[in-house]
Amino acid sequence: MIEMDQKEYSGFGSIERLKGILEGISPKKIFLVTGKRSYELSGAKEAMDTILQGYETSRFSDLHENPKIEDVEKGIEEFRKQDPDVVIAIGGGSAIDTAKLINLFAAQSCDARQCFSDMQMISSRPKPLIAIPTTSGSGSEATHFAVVYADGQKKSVAHEHVLPDAAIVDPALTMSLPKSITASTGIDALSQAIESYWCINSTEDSKELSRKSIRLIMDNLKSAVNNPSRESRAAMAEASNLAGKAINITKTTAPHAISYSFTTYYNIPHGHAVGLTLGKILEFNAGVTEEDCNDPRGAGHVRKSIEEICSILGAESPQSARELIESLMRSIGLETDLNKLEIVDVNVIVDNVNAERLGNNPRKLTKEDLRKMLNQ
Repeated sequence: MIEMDQKEYSGFGSIERLKGILEGISPKKIFLVTGKRSYELSGAKEAMDTILQGYETSRFSDLHENPKIEDVEKGIEEFRKQDPDVVIAIGGGSAIDTAKLINLFAAQSCDARQCFSDMQMISSRPKPLIAIPTTSGSGSEATHFAVVYADGQKKSVAHEHVLPDAAIVDPALTMSLPKSITASTGIDALSQAIESYWCINSTEDSKELSRKSIRLIMDNLKSAVNNPSRESRAAMAEASNLAGKAINITKTTAPHAISYSFTTYYNIPHGHAVGLTLGKILEFNAGVTEEDCNDPRGAGHVRKSIEEICSILGAESPQSARELIESLMRSIGLETDLNKLEIVDVNVIVDNVNAERLGNNPRKLTKEDLRKMLNQ
């Protein structure tokens, strides 16, 4: 487990704390990584233009919604030209993950693809990194992970140097989020919190973070999507950060493992893709036996965790929990029917599951189990 070693600032107006952080670092040059459009639309640009006055700043925003290794390589080239003293990532999970990888790999003697293939080559500490999310879902500002797609396959890096040195979670930057992004990122946060709770690596600390996150999401996501207020936006920003902290301890499990193929082959946004199997996997995990249990604490421990998740959700059984999750998704505009999403060949999904994340699931999931689940 990577211990959290991060300064954290939260609440409306907390972006102003960036001034003090920068004064403490005294950088001459700043490398700013942002989304293409979210930087302006979120109101971040307006705030940052004032805060960054007097600093030599170069902005990198040439990245995809689901970041590719080529985005990281272009960013590294630009980073090395500028030779900055600090990196600021401001945007959704894609912008923050891209900034993490640019910052990490630019400090190494190996190139990005070599570093991916051999994490032992990563030795040098990168520049200070400040992460400022403009969505409430990825929790990337709180984790030592980063995700990128290479040759259509999802690649993940986990390293202590990836964790941002500081995180600023200002709900004001999420106030103008479109409904579709609020919905998808919100379900991503819910799935992170639930998956962390049942994960084979869960701890009492991670479960407490998950509990708080799940409750905040169930109480606020629907209103944040359909009738947003300062209160619901603040609650979702907090919930996302808590879920990020939970998976920073545990990692994710089957719904995330399965989701990447939905995104790669059917272009379904990440959070929506994760949600497509969240309820199904919850119900599946409830049927764990000692024979197919991945958790060394045993099937009884897993079943107890699933019962506790149902209780937190306000559901009487795993089946009603699944129905509750799927009903929530539909109420915020996320389709749950694979046929309506034109996912006609489930074998593409079954054959391209991320094995590492699947291994964290408390119940072993075979290809036949998954095929049956997706065909239901």
